[in-house]
Amino acid sequence: KSTRFPLLIDPQGQALNWIRNKEVDRLPSWNGQNLVEISDSKLKDKLEFCMSDGKSLVVVGVEDEIDPMLDPVMEKQIVRKGKRKFINVSDKLMDFDDNFMMYFITRLPNPSFSPELQAKTTLIDFTVTQKGLEEQLLGKVIGKEQKALEEQLNQ
Repeated sequence: KSTRFPLLIDPQGQALNWIRNKEVDRLPSWNGQNLVEISDSKLKDKLEFCMSDGKSLVVVGVEDEIDPMLDPVMEKQIVRKGKRKFINVSDKLMDFDDNFMMYFITRLPNPSFSPELQAKTTLIDFTVTQKGLEEQLLGKVIGKEQKALEEQLNQ
């Protein structure tokens, strides 16, 4: 519920599953059309499709910087014309739907992002700690061994 789009630090690859579960209504058929590499030549096309339809876009493979083409979107430089909303991306006015959501994912365990990028996004660290890993493993073992014990643990 942040006003900025999240930048997920995800060395173990758990963020994508979390996004799929969280965005199940906006990503009904996860066939990869809402997933794009930061270096993909079709990034602009997929951004336009998702932004106009109010869908979520997951941008993976972020290294130290994000393409400056995405700056107007990250800064939500919305232009209103009548009842419609637009964002100017690379000299093209693209429709903007308020339901649009964009996630950035990096696999780097200890990234060094610029202060400007950190100001434009919300950093979320998905790095697993030893205690968190123990709890996940315990939850899976209990789930296999005894369902009633799992319900008691969840309560």
